[in-house]
Amino acid sequence: MAEEIADRKTVVTAQEMADALYRAWYKYFGRPPAYHSILVLLSQWALETGSGKSMHNYNVGNVKARPDGPYDYQFFACNERMSLQQARKLQQADPQHAKITRDNGDGTCWIWFYPKHPGCCFRAFRTLDDGAFDHLVMLVNHKSFKQAWPAVEAGSPEQFSKLLRKAGYYTADESAYTAGVVRLYKGFEGKVKLPDPPLFTPDEEREIRNAVTLSLQKMSMELVESADCRPDEGEE
Repeated sequence: MAEEIADRKTVVTAQEMADALYRAWYKYFGRPPAYHSILVLLSQWALETGSGKSMHNYNVGNVKARPDGPYDYQFFACNERMSLQQARKLQQADPQHAKITRDNGDGTCWIWFYPKHPGCCFRAFRTLDDGAFDHLVMLVNHKSFKQAWPAVEAGSPEQFSKLLRKAGYYTADESAYTAGVVRLYKGFEGKVKLPDPPLFTPDEEREIRNAVTLSLQKMSMELVESADCRPDEGEE
C-alpha cells in the first residue's frame, strides 16, 4: 500500500547520480549504456533538481503522484507555468494552497502550489537506486514520454529536451529548458565517469525482473505527470 513519506532533501553528487543511472540501465536492458546516453539523463536530472541540491526523496525527475495512487508520495511547495485561465480556476478552488504569483502577459502565468495541494504531490522513494530505476522505466515505457527515448539512445540532450516538452513532461519555456540541459551536458562531458558493469546473482536477477513488472503495473495504474519544479530557486 502506498504511504506518504515526509518530505526531505536527498542531496547526491553528479557522479553518484551517474552511477545510479548506469546501474538502472544495466538492470533494465542487461547491457551497459553508452557514455553520452547517461550524460543526457544526468543533465535533465540536474536541471530538474538544481544539480542534486533540491532532489526530494530520490525523485529523480520531479514526477508527480496522487495520494490515492500506487506510489509512495510526498508533498513540497513548487511552482508551475500554465494558462492563466486554468491557474485562476485552481486558485479560486483553493486560494490557501494555490496562488498565482506572476502573470506573464502572454496568456500564461506562474502559480505556486503548497502542501497538501494535489499540484505539489510527488513520487517518493526509499533509495537512490529505486528512484533512478523507476525514472528510467518510465521514460522507456510511458505512452507519451517514450517518444523522447530515441534521443537518449542517440546522446542528444537538445532533442531529448524538445521531445519531452512535446510529450508534456514539463511546462517551462522550451528554449530555456533546452539551453539548460545542453549547458549541463557540456559541463559533465569528460568529468563524469561510468562505473564497471555490476554483477548480479540469479536471485538478484529475479528481483530485477519483478521490479520491472511492478514498475510497469504501477505506471498503468496512474496517470503520470511531471512539472518543471525547482522549488528552492524561486520563480521563473
